[in-house]
Amino acid sequence: PFDKRRLAASGYAGGSYNDYGGSDTRAGATISNVFGPDQTFGALVSLSYSETNRRPDNVENAWNYNATTNRYYLDETLFKDYETQRTRHAITGALEWRPNDSTRAWLKGSFAEFNDNEYRDTLRFTYSDGTLQAGSTDRTATFTGARIYKALRHREQDNKITTLNGGGEYTFANGAIWDATLAWARSEQTYPHRDELVYRSGSVTLSYDTTDHYAPTYSPFSSTYYSTPTNYSFRENTYRSNDTEQEDVSFRTNLELPTVIGGRDVTLKFGAKYATRDVYADEERYRDRTTTAPVNPGLLAPLLSSRPSRNYDYDLGVKFDHDLVSAYLDGIRATSTNAAARRLPQSISADYTANEDILAGYGQAKFDIGATNVLIGLRVEQTNFDGSALVVPRNGTAGVLTSVSKDRTDVFPNLTLRHSFSDALIGRFALTRAISRPEYSEIVPRVLETTEGNTVTFARGNPNLEAALSNNIDAGLEYYLRPLGVISVNAFYKDLSDYRFTLNTATPYTDPAAPALTTAVYTEAVNAPEGHLAGVEFNWQQTFDFLPGWA
Repeated sequence: PFDKRRLAASGYAGGSYNDYGGSDTRAGATISNVFGPDQTFGALVSLSYSETNRRPDNVENAWNYNATTNRYYLDETLFKDYETQRTRHAITGALEWRPNDSTRAWLKGSFAEFNDNEYRDTLRFTYSDGTLQAGSTDRTATFTGARIYKALRHREQDNKITTLNGGGEYTFANGAIWDATLAWARSEQTYPHRDELVYRSGSVTLSYDTTDHYAPTYSPFSSTYYSTPTNYSFRENTYRSNDTEQEDVSFRTNLELPTVIGGRDVTLKFGAKYATRDVYADEERYRDRTTTAPVNPGLLAPLLSSRPSRNYDYDLGVKFDHDLVSAYLDGIRATSTNAAARRLPQSISADYTANEDILAGYGQAKFDIGATNVLIGLRVEQTNFDGSALVVPRNGTAGVLTSVSKDRTDVFPNLTLRHSFSDALIGRFALTRAISRPEYSEIVPRVLETTEGNTVTFARGNPNLEAALSNNIDAGLEYYLRPLGVISVNAFYKDLSDYRFTLNTATPYTDPAAPALTTAVYTEAVNAPEGHLAGVEFNWQQTFDFLPGWA
């Protein structure tokens, strides 16, 4: 607010339209002013809004290994036809006090909400529901007794983020600067809708040919069976919710002190920080396959629209009527989210809580030796982590609350050099150490099912997972061109310990509700003992000042 010591207002608005996604709009406004005795107070308020519409297409083939024939075959082909609307609105406010040039204090806050509202029409050819026929190859296969699924999923995700921070800064007469900030933040992620209606065809023979991998062919498109509503019957409705809450509180303070050491000007800087974070996640899933009304909405045809559904060059028939299906899913929600329809252990095995406390302190010195700028420092961090989740047996309905605790102290030295060989040639060198902490959901012993169609996947937490550390060496040269340009070369080397990667493991799987499913893939983050990464980067940016200017 003190950039312009008067009432100031600004704004913007814009929009666009494209045939692929529809209309996009955006707008915002900012107003600020100073007030009070000698105009020592300033205030600012900013508003923004945006809306984006998209209609992306997606085709996914899921392969599986057949030990009998020693070949890979398709389990399913899934065509997705999306209609998405993404909106964002935010408000930011700031109040600042500057009684003199050496003192200032502030209070800042913001609220932002992000909403994704998505409808997804899908057509799925499920070969694994049937029986593989003789004569199939790596690229072609035929299945008898397979099925086709037609579904509509309505997914609405809502994120709300609220922040508040207050702080101050004071400059002493000797040039020293002290600052401190206390911050709080809270975020909430909810799914008002994550609902799906699924219809399934009778048994049918399906085949595919992926010889042309840019345009595979699928036998259903050679007839009208897949697009005839009377060939389908109600299969199920599903409901899923995932509520995640996170709260952060932090305090940090810094002191910058100019001094002279050994006859050389040195800027010392010291600081400390404490941060704590609490996370709570709760998952609920329901699936209702009741064959009678009102759960069974009856014939498919009345739920369809007249709008065509296409995915690249594949004609998928017509889309569901989104309003009619939404009305059905909203109306039957209370009936289909009862105890009998609740999916276990999926509704309890993905829940978890986590808390992380980080206490850190650092010191650094900055000085010049001739044409060389030197920055040397050391940071120490102590991390305490506690998390818990229910460990539930496969197909179990109850679990044991299991906790994980991790305490560690890490030291991060830093040396950064910048040397001016000339006004145009600059050399840089750095020795640093960095840490990459895993996501909380990767540490707690939870299990999250992410099944899509007949592809069963579980994300499993690993309580033994450690943070990855990287010891880094960077060196480079930059030559600046006149009037505007640069040629640079940079080399880097990273020595990694406890490098983190995702391990996928296929295991036998049984589901009484889906006997065709025999294999599940478990994904888990694990540590590699060590690793190395090295490379060289070249960059050339040149202004073509010899080109003629605009008339």
